[in-house]
Amino acid sequence: MLLRPGHGPLVPHDPRDRRDPVTGDFGNRAATLIAASVGRDPFGPYNVYSIDATDPGGTECPCFGDQPLLGADANGLFVSTAEYSMAGTAFNGAQIYAMDKRALAAGGPLNVVHLRTGTTRTGTVQPATAPNGNYETAQQGTEYFMSSFECVPPDCGLQAGLLQNRIRVWAVTHTSSLRTGSPNLRLLQTDLTSEVYGQPVPQEQRPGPHPLGQSVGEPVPEVEANDARMNQVVWAGGRLWSGVNTIVTPGPRDGLAWFSVVPSVSANTVSADIRRQGYLAGRNAFLSFPAIGVNDAGRGVVAYSVMGPNRFPSAGWTRIDRSGAGRAVRIARAGFRPEDGFTCYTEFIGGDEALCRGGDYSASFALPNGEIWSATEFIGGNSRTTFANWSTFIWPVVR
Repeated sequence: MLLRPGHGPLVPHDPRDRRDPVTGDFGNRAATLIAASVGRDPFGPYNVYSIDATDPGGTECPCFGDQPLLGADANGLFVSTAEYSMAGTAFNGAQIYAMDKRALAAGGPLNVVHLRTGTTRTGTVQPATAPNGNYETAQQGTEYFMSSFECVPPDCGLQAGLLQNRIRVWAVTHTSSLRTGSPNLRLLQTDLTSEVYGQPVPQEQRPGPHPLGQSVGEPVPEVEANDARMNQVVWAGGRLWSGVNTIVTPGPRDGLAWFSVVPSVSANTVSADIRRQGYLAGRNAFLSFPAIGVNDAGRGVVAYSVMGPNRFPSAGWTRIDRSGAGRAVRIARAGFRPEDGFTCYTEFIGGDEALCRGGDYSASFALPNGEIWSATEFIGGNSRTTFANWSTFIWPVVR
């Protein structure tokens, strides 16, 4: 671990100061921004803070932190990013930033601890959230993380295509030290042998009106399922819950691999046991981007995007508990049209870079009253700008 005075103290931040004051162009500095509400009202006001993510000590930096992910334990707020070079092609792996969440809520200032994971074999290291504030208190406070392995040769553990059969559990211990002037965090990790998962294939969607694509003479596109990185992680009822996108058979088509893991920590190690795991797949359909929301009783839902040759991109879900996941693919909200964004078409992107991006921000969270609220991307009936037509659907399930 490394306390980086250059990253702190955190101070209220105006995002515009990263741009040229005359031209408005972005410069060679990067920041990860954090907003903390001044009071209990989620509508604000907020203090906005900035972590300098340029990382001058990183390979081919200045760099920026892509896809910031948020988690918390009783003591700290944790942000994980995927660090890429601004000047070159380097990927420096996941970076973890830890800070005292009480000082952050109180308005700062405070220092930030920067932890380098030391791995470039996973796109993200997902920090855990905890419903109802029931956190891991072992080893003076612990925050758990999970990650999968990028299935790109030669990194995959299996030889039969782009497949993998391992996941990783991480722990940051001594989080109570974040309240002191000398934080003493320890970053631990362990690998687990898991069910097989692998690089997903592009998803088919039902043909239909796609005015942007039709305007440039291109057909209804396929929708990327990105990769097999770990999605949202929840710490509930003594277990970690998460899932990944994966190719499944018969197909090729995409489904979900899910994991229910019991971790523990000691002074120098983190251990874990996969108590349950399995797959979710739809008949003649593609499932992607799972978010598992589970309460402290171990009951919840898996929320995800679902589409296929006979279905527009829709919001779906399946029940899950300590004994495993159900088999039924339930539709919370059916889509109305195909995905039709500008990134889908070579006319706007060019070459091989055109990709339909969809679904990769699903979320699911359990409330004390038994409701589990989820959100996924779908294609609504009244969502249309010039260059995009996606929507977000939010719904509750009572467990």
